[in-house]
Amino acid sequence: MFAALTFVLAELVALPSFFIGAAITSKHASVSITDLSTIRSILAFGVFMALMGLIALAIGTIVRHPAGGISAVLGFQFVVPVLLSLIPGTLGNHLSDLAPANAIAMLGTGPTDPGASTPLQSFGILLAWAVVTLAIAGVSIKRRDV
Repeated sequence: MFAALTFVLAELVALPSFFIGAAITSKHASVSITDLSTIRSILAFGVFMALMGLIALAIGTIVRHPAGGISAVLGFQFVVPVLLSLIPGTLGNHLSDLAPANAIAMLGTGPTDPGASTPLQSFGILLAWAVVTLAIAGVSIKRRDV
């Protein structure tokens, strides 16, 4: 229920944001709501928000402390991808691509280089993170709150 509500609310934000942005940039760039990449980007925002909401819910359940959970999610979202990208060679880029923060870019816009994930692979990455963190949260609830 949480993910569905988050998806709907995110889409209710994404659509007006698209039209406002299109109106502001209409002199310099032409974008159309009927373009497939535009529709994918708008839908990707809702999917990303719903899945990241589930990941944050799971991390909060695991940590069981509001400030710690928020800090862990923000670190996971913003710090971990940067640290992974510092690993030398292509390994760092591949590991960084597996972070949820980078998956949204490829989910919404598609790969920026030939070795990057496709939108479908990016969706799978986000879904896998959500499933794994929710499973860990479920196990931690079973063990702690019996």
